[in-house]
Amino acid sequence: MLCRSWATTYLTTQILCIASVLLVVAVNLLLARILNGLVAMEKHHTQSSLVVSRVTKVFLAQFCNTALLMLAINANANYFSSSPTVPETSISTGGFSLGSLQVLNGEYSDFSADWYNDVGVALMLTMIINSFSTHARDLEALYRGPEFDLAARYAQSLTSIFISYMFSAGMPLLHFIGFGTMIMTYWADKFRSLLPYAVLMHCLVAMWMFSNDRIFEYESDRQFQLRVCRRNWRLRVARNNYCGPTSERDTSALLRVVSHKKSRCRRCAPSARCP
Repeated sequence: MLCRSWATTYLTTQILCIASVLLVVAVNLLLARILNGLVAMEKHHTQSSLVVSRVTKVFLAQFCNTALLMLAINANANYFSSSPTVPETSISTGGFSLGSLQVLNGEYSDFSADWYNDVGVALMLTMIINSFSTHARDLEALYRGPEFDLAARYAQSLTSIFISYMFSAGMPLLHFIGFGTMIMTYWADKFRSLLPYAVLMHCLVAMWMFSNDRIFEYESDRQFQLRVCRRNWRLRVARNNYCGPTSERDTSALLRVVSHKKSRCRRCAPSARCP
């Protein structure tokens, strides 16, 4: 019964964590749609001012929703004050009250191990999902060739960069996640360029270079070559009555001779008979 209760609690916690991440991504997409409509109602005189307004508003909204809001919800003001701590829960009572609303009264007053395990993991999952979420509509409209949306791309890139650098000191994996996001965004917008031909050439030359067994040689390949070489020498000895290697050391020496494309044995001359 105890194990079942623990499993139910753990499963519920994981589901809520994933649901919160998906909710953040959904809110980001909804904010982008709403702000795009509001910016269109501003009646800008130039396309440049329209793009700048969209970039600024979408970036600030998504950055606050993804990073600052998550940080503020879980933050506790006890780090900057001397508020008492509840003994039963070990949670500080620090924070501020705005009427019935408690502000900065979360569970973590510092970047502790539990913060990384709870908030940090959720933040990285949000960043990973964000790197895929902006490309679904583009994949559906590839055959139509949609117009490049500079404001949406630039705002999303700024959001990823700012969040990555904001928390990367304690979570170095955010550097790689941000790097992967930039790569995916770049290639999603450059799929019609000539760079795939360079990648194809790189792959072909890499296959050619890696196929050289003299550089990337495995022990199993060497043992196979030794067996083949010993068998060939036994056939040659039986046919021409030449002396051949009979030990592993002699066979290894013979393999070095054959690898240098020499047809003569270093122990015996080709015309010499066995003593």
